[in-house]
Amino acid sequence: MTRKKVARLCAQNRMEEAREEWTRFLDSAFNYHSWDIVRKYAETCISQLPDHFKGYLAAGIACMNLQEYPTALTHFSKTLDICPGHITALYHKSEVLYGMDRYEEALQCAEMVRKYDPLHPEYIRLAVNNLVMLGRYQESSDLIEAGLRVHPRSCALVLDKAMQMNILGEVKEAFEHFARAEQLAREETLSPAMITNLILIHLNRGDMRASNNDKPGGDNEKEFGKVLIELEKSKITEYRFN
Repeated sequence: MTRKKVARLCAQNRMEEAREEWTRFLDSAFNYHSWDIVRKYAETCISQLPDHFKGYLAAGIACMNLQEYPTALTHFSKTLDICPGHITALYHKSEVLYGMDRYEEALQCAEMVRKYDPLHPEYIRLAVNNLVMLGRYQESSDLIEAGLRVHPRSCALVLDKAMQMNILGEVKEAFEHFARAEQLAREETLSPAMITNLILIHLNRGDMRASNNDKPGGDNEKEFGKVLIELEKSKITEYRFN
């Protein structure tokens, strides 16, 4: 059992081996397809190796997917205390702050993530989501356009452009971009991320047919969040600690 093995390694002052053992075990824990199990093992790791950032990172990811955002935030913050600038922790901390409606703080984390790769589509989306919720549409539009110039076939960025046009009432242009996003999504292998994009496309289309007057943060925005959370559960085996 990993806990006993790590205890022996710690007693022998073989701390690096103990950390490696817990890292391997936490990786395998994701294969159980249960965030509760991941959290349980991550908390055990923290109790045995309180200075090992990967225990906090795993606990944060589990709590985030269980929608326990305050606890997840604590774990990601602890990860960053131990390992400053850790991009995975920063990325998820931004997601958690967004889920807690703390958009300014989430944007600050998103901008820190973008320092590693300013035009990475997913990093752009992280910033755009918060800019939109803060009503900073021109900044979000400029950021999307900058990303599309480098990644013109990014389904995620095309979808973001469509959603923004929908918010601004540019329905015809929004539909064109939704169609383009769906085409791009279907051209790729349907990973959980692509499935998420397709669901968002259809939710947006339904929203547009029903009303052109919805504002950011309304019922449909909440519905998007629920869909994303459900899709994250299907991505459980994609998390690894690099």
